[in-house]
Amino acid sequence: MSVEQQALDDLRPDPASAADPGPPPARSAVRGAVGILAVAGLAASLVQTLVVPLLPTFPAALGTTPSGASWLVTVTILTGAVSTAVLSRLGDIFGKKRLLLIALAFLVAGSVVCAVASSLPLMLLGRALQGISLVAIPLGISIIPAVSPPERIGTGMALISASLGIGGAVGLPLAGALTEAFDFHVLFWMCAIGGVLALGAVAVAVPEVRPAHRARVDLVGAVMLTAVLSTLLLPVSNGSVWGWTSPWTIGLLAAFAVLLPLFAWHQARRADPLVDVRTLRRPPVAITNVATMFIGFAMFANFMAGPAILQQDTATGYGFGTSLTVAGLCMLPIGMMMVVLAPVSARVSARWGARTSVLLGCAAMVAGYVMWLLFNDSLALVVLNVVVVGMGVAFCFAALPTIVTASAPAAEGAAANGINNVARNIGSALSSAVGGALLAAMTPAGTGGAPLFAAYLDLFVAAGCAAAVALVLMLFVPAHLGRVGAVSGAPRRARRRARSS
Repeated sequence: MSVEQQALDDLRPDPASAADPGPPPARSAVRGAVGILAVAGLAASLVQTLVVPLLPTFPAALGTTPSGASWLVTVTILTGAVSTAVLSRLGDIFGKKRLLLIALAFLVAGSVVCAVASSLPLMLLGRALQGISLVAIPLGISIIPAVSPPERIGTGMALISASLGIGGAVGLPLAGALTEAFDFHVLFWMCAIGGVLALGAVAVAVPEVRPAHRARVDLVGAVMLTAVLSTLLLPVSNGSVWGWTSPWTIGLLAAFAVLLPLFAWHQARRADPLVDVRTLRRPPVAITNVATMFIGFAMFANFMAGPAILQQDTATGYGFGTSLTVAGLCMLPIGMMMVVLAPVSARVSARWGARTSVLLGCAAMVAGYVMWLLFNDSLALVVLNVVVVGMGVAFCFAALPTIVTASAPAAEGAAANGINNVARNIGSALSSAVGGALLAAMTPAGTGGAPLFAAYLDLFVAAGCAAAVALVLMLFVPAHLGRVGAVSGAPRRARRRARSS
């Protein structure tokens, strides 16, 4: 038996530990399920990034200040992190498809609210509802092993995980083109239509995965987790506006330091915890989640700096003076690379283990940021740098869910991937905070708000170091994960005993 055949055999859900998928779905129902789940993830990821290039236009359109408009990003990050952690666990308890449909319904509702909004409070409400839909990505990943043909499991998980990066790459040119031709409300009507189509496709073509057992919902834990994530993400996202030494920033971070161990203690005492601390303490899971934060940091720096440099005026000495649409089109190859490289990463993981894919991705990101430092004086080179970093992100995001799913109990697959997505969001928020602080600190007076190029170079150094740290951390993850026993979560010894009995 070849290595690939062995890997595909081990990717089948373990009957001793996996959630009960119910009767085998009809062939017509299974056909296309991977693509539909990927589209659902893409729809959720698009709404996270669409407003980023439009932030300069919102103060005038909504009658607010630039700091007020920045909350349109902050509120989505916050509700996305909380919903990903909480609703992914509810998917393990009540059914993953059911929670996926609920997430897409929130996407539609939030998009409609934003489409009719003309004030900041109503827009914030819509963005908060949209953020809840981000849980569609870990839910989709956890559905794949139960409803997809074995030969498509690795590729399906890789494609859905990469959809967050694809959405970021597609969202930039889409937002630029539509807002230059129409009012920004058109964007949200399109999101609503896309959400309705994704919701209908999931409802019709994706079978339900029945949970193996029903657990009690930890409402106290959900409240505590919301408080933990809020006290971390709010100061991280707004520290550059509030001031890193302001009472709000210091007070919230101090509250996080107190609440986190209390939450862990509460979860350790629960028979059916919202977040299984024992699973998170497993070395492969813990190391992968920490590495994911650094990878998220490196990913976001590329999305943050690339379009900004492309749009800066040529008078700065480093900008290219492109329009928002052209800058977005220059970032579009990242999305294309993620579509192309997701199945490649899956094949590498099947043959040599998912760790190998992540190591290759981290190495590519380090190389990309070195290229950013050395070659940045032409449009072609800037696009090449963006693409090289994006290729590394594609390899990493395609393989990380395989490691997490292989290391966690099958009954906690959605929750484990949800926490991994939260780690990625925290890394992105930290990258935004560090980048914002660097750009603000290196913007001289009288430059029209244009930062020095040294600020971007410092950000590239930080992002490259983050990718290097992630690479070193991943060396301590077992090499076999993804090659054998990747999805069921059962150790290989238990697998062999089950097969021989």
